[in-house]
Amino acid sequence: MKKTTENWLALARYDIDTAEAMLIAGRNVYVLFCCQQAIEKALKAHIEEHGDELPYIHSLIKLRQLAMSAESFPFEDDFLREVSAYYIQSRYLAEMIYLTEYWGKLEIQETYTKSKEIVEWLMTNLK
Repeated sequence: MKKTTENWLALARYDIDTAEAMLIAGRNVYVLFCCQQAIEKALKAHIEEHGDELPYIHSLIKLRQLAMSAESFPFEDDFLREVSAYYIQSRYLAEMIYLTEYWGKLEIQETYTKSKEIVEWLMTNLK
């Protein structure tokens, strides 16, 4: 495995661990942001390992399309689309307020759990 791939995976692990810490602390907006970042970095690890040029994008759908086919990815693209929005929404005050009012603790927990599952799958299935 390339050193740069290992670096992307280490960053993905750090972000998903930070999402868990933020969940425990009740910092829900940052849970969502860290989940998005963890999946993004794990997908970028796949792209990096295959020698493709890393794009400067944050769309999890586009990154998944570059990393692998939909058939080989056992998760719904709808979830990736939803989580992609957290990259932008967590950066602006009005969006942060919306996220904290719209999402309850259960939804945040479910997003974290599924994001962690995706990150772990991506780490395990890096070929």
